[in-house]
Amino acid sequence: VDDEKQSLYLGEEITVKNLLKLMLIESSNDAAYALAWYANSKGTNFVDKMNGKALSLNMIDSNFLDPAGLDDDAYSNAEDLVRLVKYSLKYDLIWEILTEKSVVVSSIDGKIEHKIESTNQLLGVIPDIFGGKTGHTDKALGGMILVVDIPDKNDKLISIVLGSQSRFDDTKKLIDWVKESYRWE
Repeated sequence: VDDEKQSLYLGEEITVKNLLKLMLIESSNDAAYALAWYANSKGTNFVDKMNGKALSLNMIDSNFLDPAGLDDDAYSNAEDLVRLVKYSLKYDLIWEILTEKSVVVSSIDGKIEHKIESTNQLLGVIPDIFGGKTGHTDKALGGMILVVDIPDKNDKLISIVLGSQSRFDDTKKLIDWVKESYRWE
């Protein structure tokens, strides 16, 4: 995977909430593997739980092979990802984190600080963003999930772009087209 960097340090202790921030804001693979390691140390196979949750959500065209989504033999599709997004909407913390442009997270002892920047280049560009998540591997190319509030309509627009050479442009075009073409009555 291009631009892979170390997010965490050997022996660093960090809260699960801060691991979530690292994963969701800057797409830290280290944080995903650290969370899986922690779960596994408590007797829970993290990837098995991911796949079990996917099946319980009727995500029948998805299979996860690693906690960070780096294994290109794993798969999903837009329909399954919409199911996941709809389920996740009941977890406010996830969506609060996904709107953060930048934040500083610290180790439990406060000795290590991580200034993290969102991988979501559309924050502040598209109005009424509720949250979004990026993804990329060399084989799958760019992916983008973006949820946008529809003001005064108590509704949300879920955009999923997969296999894109230009995920931000493609997502913006899709959101703009839907907002122009669709009327919420």
